[in-house]
Amino acid sequence: EYIFSQNVFSNYDHSLKHKDAVTLQTNSIMIQLHETLLDKIDDEINVLTCKLFMIRVIGVLFCIIVGVLSAAGITGLIFYESDVILPFAKDIHPIMESIAPYIVPAGV
Repeated sequence: EYIFSQNVFSNYDHSLKHKDAVTLQTNSIMIQLHETLLDKIDDEINVLTCKLFMIRVIGVLFCIIVGVLSAAGITGLIFYESDVILPFAKDIHPIMESIAPYIVPAGV
């Protein structure tokens, strides 16, 4: 659980004085830390719990719902463009008459 502290603080040789020796020691510690973290990630990847499976299912369902709602919104924008959106935009301000045809493409 204390991978970082064990690898970085406990394994560092504080008696090194030469710059190259310190650099080699630092690189060695970083490589060892990287390998240890990769081993830990591999162990976690191989474990598929019920909770993790349910989180993934909920995530997929959420993505599907967002996709369906987005498609419905785009369809609504296109379908109601000439009946609702353009007249409403023209009633807001006179300059909207020239900008109104670009509202739906900007929303899509």
